[in-house]
Amino acid sequence: MFDCCKHIARECVKENAGVMYAYQSETSENSTRLNVIRSFSAAAYALNVEVILIEPSILFNLLSNSQQKFLLKKGSNSNDFRYVPGILTFGFLDKYKKYITQPEFAFEMYHKGFNFIEEYDTCNHVSPPEVGTSGHYFFMTYGWIIHLVEFARKSNYLWHSALRANNCSSLPNREDLHFVAYDGVYENFYGVIINQESKITLPPKPLRFLHEMKTSKFLSCRALLMPKEKHPEESKVGNIIREMKAILQPYFYDFWLTSGTLLGWYRECGIIPYTSDVDFGMRASDVKSLESILQLFRKSRSLKLVMRYGLFKNKQRDVYFKGKAFRTSWLGNMAS
Repeated sequence: MFDCCKHIARECVKENAGVMYAYQSETSENSTRLNVIRSFSAAAYALNVEVILIEPSILFNLLSNSQQKFLLKKGSNSNDFRYVPGILTFGFLDKYKKYITQPEFAFEMYHKGFNFIEEYDTCNHVSPPEVGTSGHYFFMTYGWIIHLVEFARKSNYLWHSALRANNCSSLPNREDLHFVAYDGVYENFYGVIINQESKITLPPKPLRFLHEMKTSKFLSCRALLMPKEKHPEESKVGNIIREMKAILQPYFYDFWLTSGTLLGWYRECGIIPYTSDVDFGMRASDVKSLESILQLFRKSRSLKLVMRYGLFKNKQRDVYFKGKAFRTSWLGNMAS
């Protein structure tokens, strides 16, 4: 599936905080694809817009074999990194939107060989024209479609909108496009230029970016019950979540809110008033041994182990395991 991409990204060399990539091309399609990447990146940069190559099929093949296996072992689906002929995906930060939406940008890109599909027809501007939404933009050049995704920088993450249904025959099927099925969130990042001549730019950590794809779906809280006053410990809960993230993220451990903490977020956009703890969940497959996880938390200054359930000496045992079977997950419980 990825042979075509492997020819484009032959060698990856990391130096300090930057990333340098050497490209080789062996087929006419690969050569054309690389030329489109170079030309589009340089053309946009000349118009004060930095576009970031986020095409998953290319980023995946910039990884080493061991990194690819690690990514798939961590639950990523190889279909998320599939190669679709004739399509390239770029992203840009919302601070560049003011340039992209100017008529001059479309005019100049057209004269550089990139035909911009008008923003407000059914083929493009796929987010409703409401405050706070981000857009998807499409360019066409010599049989190639370039999908440009806007990432809005929030307080501590990047957000992009979903792609609404459209009937434009100029665009491929939605199934062939990435970053369109739902609103998504990613860790904050800036692009790293890997080729000064053509201004080709990539996410600084391709492995991290691809890993986040499988858990990037953004869900808003419902605010069904809004408490009159905030929980007095609400700020502490935020600090605990950040501490959990700092401990687990370097090891690519996914975790999520569960039980009463999840209920408070979803139903009240905060914390339920009668709670006294914070509940998290992890995949059972990520935990090789309980001791390995405990070792990570022992390094924390603020999170301390005060009780362990499930031991035979305990009078009460209440242990939850989240497993996976085919397309479903199940939560197992062992209690006394």
